[in-house]
Amino acid sequence: LYTLKLTRKQVISLTIHTDSPFIRALGFMYIRYTQPPNELFEWFEEYLDDPEVN
Repeated sequence: LYTLKLTRKQVISLTIHTDSPFIRALGFMYIRYTQPPNELFEWFEEYLDDPEVN
């Protein structure tokens, strides 16, 4: 995943993808492994109460 060097816009499009939860999970995994720890909450905040996972 790290070798892909996705842009911020591409990562956001992965996390809001509606066709498959697996694509969204891949986006969140990319964020988890490529972003500094102090920025993770900023990325994950709006998805913590996601109705799709309930």
